[in-house]
Amino acid sequence: MLSVLYVVDVDQYFGSPNELLVLLKAFQKQNQIRPVVLTAISGPLNKRLNNLGIENHVIGRVGWYVGTDRKWKKLVKRLATPFFYCIFKYQLFAAIRHSAAVVDFSKIDLIHTNVSINPLGAYLAAKYHLPHIWHLRETFTTSNLFFTVPGHAIDFMRSHANRFVAISKYVANSWQTLGLPADKICQIADGIDSVRITDVDRKHPSTADLKIVQIGSISDFKGQVRLIRALALLPEKVRKNFQVDFIGDGDSSYINQLKSLITQEKMADICHFRGYVANAMTHLQDYQVGIVSSPEGFGLTTVEYMMAGLIVVAENSGANGELISDGHNGILYSAGSVSDLAMKLNFLVEQPEKMRNLAYRATKESVSRYDINKTASEILTLYADLLSDKEKRQNK
Repeated sequence: MLSVLYVVDVDQYFGSPNELLVLLKAFQKQNQIRPVVLTAISGPLNKRLNNLGIENHVIGRVGWYVGTDRKWKKLVKRLATPFFYCIFKYQLFAAIRHSAAVVDFSKIDLIHTNVSINPLGAYLAAKYHLPHIWHLRETFTTSNLFFTVPGHAIDFMRSHANRFVAISKYVANSWQTLGLPADKICQIADGIDSVRITDVDRKHPSTADLKIVQIGSISDFKGQVRLIRALALLPEKVRKNFQVDFIGDGDSSYINQLKSLITQEKMADICHFRGYVANAMTHLQDYQVGIVSSPEGFGLTTVEYMMAGLIVVAENSGANGELISDGHNGILYSAGSVSDLAMKLNFLVEQPEKMRNLAYRATKESVSRYDINKTASEILTLYADLLSDKEKRQNK
């Protein structure tokens, strides 16, 4: 049985830690991996790992990404780089020392870093001469990448990973553009426990009551405002067919701006903010349409919509076009275009006979391509390849 050390960053609520947990559950069923997880902070992920009987330790944060798109903040942070670097080095020293105290590295076969912005796994792999996999789940630009590390971060990543795992072609291309070598990047999509989502009592769509859901943080990036403005463009007789739920939380001032827009457009009777909902995906059977209005690196929520039999209406940006074939298993609208989104929403009302086929193909194809068992198998193959390469080098 392989022993794999996983390194997790601060986030314990959203995509990357949840995806790791789903992967470890799949490995647990197969009884092929003995995982050990290092987290930056103590939180709900640790509790869930404890419930699964998975060894985990809180090591402390070792983040090297301090990014911003605001010019004045960029200047301040660049000037403060020596200060940030000192903090980084202290955190790194403490984390390596703590790791050595709680983990028996003689029994670890390889290290898998779960997120690109935490370099602890890279340093541990170098110290203990272990293969290292770096998971690429985010996209960056050269203008907001790794202010806290002197020198070229890409050079460090290139020399401190045996393989990179990109969750989509979009993410892989983004990192290749920054300078990571294509021959070190393999594309493995995030996996989802399809049984948990597809085994629900679907409510069939009706043009008299089309329930729309948009799940995610309430933020300008996620684009809830575009859905509100698109609905406002529809004639009243079309708009009255929809009920819309926004599930998630965010900045209260931004949410208030959205609510003001909804009131201004006289849509308070159809648009509702439900706040954060635990296990939101278990409620997808209540909806017929899922909205994605942001350029996702992969789109876990998108695939979960599809697996649950929802019709996905997504912005044609990021990796959305890799998941959705327009008019075949979902609907794409032009990136940033409120008018095109409105036209696609109108299509749902005018062409109800096509909705069932879209939903059926979405479920069938998403389960085939993105079930967690497929992802787990691909990750296991990667582990085996790396260890085989290590053994060949040692025998030379």
